[in-house]
Amino acid sequence: MRIVLPCLPPREASPNWRGHWSKKSRAVAEFRSLARLMAKQSMNEWVAPEKAIVKYTFIVPDRARRDIDNLVAASKGALDGIVDAGAIRDDCGRKMMLDMPEIIYQKGKRETVIDVRDYSHG
Repeated sequence: MRIVLPCLPPREASPNWRGHWSKKSRAVAEFRSLARLMAKQSMNEWVAPEKAIVKYTFIVPDRARRDIDNLVAASKGALDGIVDAGAIRDDCGRKMMLDMPEIIYQKGKRETVIDVRDYSHG
């Protein structure tokens, strides 16, 4: 299953962001809500597997340097939204693992693509 969010994770969700907690909380909640909505729209006949592999692909509009670890950490709210939608049973280590994330440059485009695969028999 592929979930496409029409934005990158909010900078307020980054572990390096230094701002008021209420701004961070609001940004994370909005990103989580968006991910839940997009996951529900993408599910069709999808049934949450016992175990899942999740891969992040961040599509960025320019060639500026970005820390991939911070992008993944800032995406925690999105992953929680996908769990809320029922596309993944749980995001604990026994039920889910992360594949290597990647950053792709596409001029003028900002997206977070989250691919979920069944890993129940892996």
